[in-house]
Amino acid sequence: MTGRTFPAGMAKKGAKPPVGTKGAADWYWKRYTELYPKYFWADDTKLADIVVASAKGSLLHDVEGREYIDLTSQWATNNLGNVHPEILKATVDALERYGFLILFMNPHLPMIDVAERLLSIRPSKNLTRVFLELSGTGAAEGAVKHAIEASGRPLILSFMGQYHGLSIGATAFGSLASRMRRNWEAFSGGAVHAPYPMTYRKPRGMTDPEYGDWCVGFIEDQILRHVAFPDRIAGVIFEPVALEAGVWIPPANFVRGLRKLADTHGWFFIADEVETGLGRTGKMWGIEHFGVAPDLVSIGKALGGGLMPLGAVLGDERSMGTHDVIAGTTFGGHPAACVAATVTIDIMQRDRI
Repeated sequence: MTGRTFPAGMAKKGAKPPVGTKGAADWYWKRYTELYPKYFWADDTKLADIVVASAKGSLLHDVEGREYIDLTSQWATNNLGNVHPEILKATVDALERYGFLILFMNPHLPMIDVAERLLSIRPSKNLTRVFLELSGTGAAEGAVKHAIEASGRPLILSFMGQYHGLSIGATAFGSLASRMRRNWEAFSGGAVHAPYPMTYRKPRGMTDPEYGDWCVGFIEDQILRHVAFPDRIAGVIFEPVALEAGVWIPPANFVRGLRKLADTHGWFFIADEVETGLGRTGKMWGIEHFGVAPDLVSIGKALGGGLMPLGAVLGDERSMGTHDVIAGTTFGGHPAACVAATVTIDIMQRDRI
């Protein structure tokens, strides 16, 4: 970082200036840039030129009191803004009342409440079951696990340029970028990747709908013929909008074609709504723009109101009603996270967001 000046003697003596005073940003920035590479893992993340002292609503404040508009929503988690007062109060009350309970050992009322809320806003009436996780990544993996277990088939069809998380499992069936899968290729044996209709790269002279049909046809004519027999595929997972790849909206006929393929071959149709869900596309769920019903839906990010981590899977009876699946995490379905999610959904419905 260049261009910053440090108050005389401050950096040398290590004096910590009060937040909001002149020169505070320089002091905290120097400490941040020195200690980040010392304490944390080496990666290619660029340090932001802001040292945040507080956040509320859509605003961030740095240590000198300067105000910034947060256009990131913190990776789509703060759909209702940061530190929403109603969500905060309900979350604190839940922490004081419940502390932490493992849902596998001690089922609690907040998990029932959030399940009811999620089913009240489900994108399709065939979704009748709920599975709670810690994150959207866990939800995507959970949906895939349910599809594989219920079908007895080992493979998952997914798409190039799609993002489903950064765990080894999610990276295996996600295919956003080759560098994200580098050194983990050995774990991708159960994933079959198909081309996604990013329409800016469609063949010259082809319309968007024609390209959507071409991508569905490629699955039928090439992948199912040369790569994976259809009765070995448990399901197909996709993002209703390819957000991390550049916010690409697929042609509607492509999505309908996928649904038809799933029906033809007995695949589970999985909509990954971790980023597109809970109102970010103008409807409650991104899949609702295409007029098709999913069999499984993965949810995360904004579900916890930006204050608590929570993921969820919605599923139909075929996928989640009869089969035992070993899935979940210790903190998945934390009581306070369930309360935060319940209040988040209530606010969205009340305020028509």
